[in-house]
Amino acid sequence: MREADIIISGGRIILMDEKGTTIQEGAIAIRGGEIIAIGEREVIIGHYVSKEVIDAHDCLIMPGLINGHTHA
Repeated sequence: MREADIIISGGRIILMDEKGTTIQEGAIAIRGGEIIAIGEREVIIGHYVSKEVIDAHDCLIMPGLINGHTHA
């Protein structure tokens, strides 16, 4: 098992890629402030362990809306 600082688990993940990929029951592993793995919940939980796990069941997990309000 690999160690992560935080695992966000159980939510729907929007990857924001060209294909508009979503993962229905996903998880994200984070270490040192960086995402180290994204995938199906069972796969991430099977490969990573963390002292902090955020239950995101019935939630949407997506990138932060940085500078979401800009006046051009």
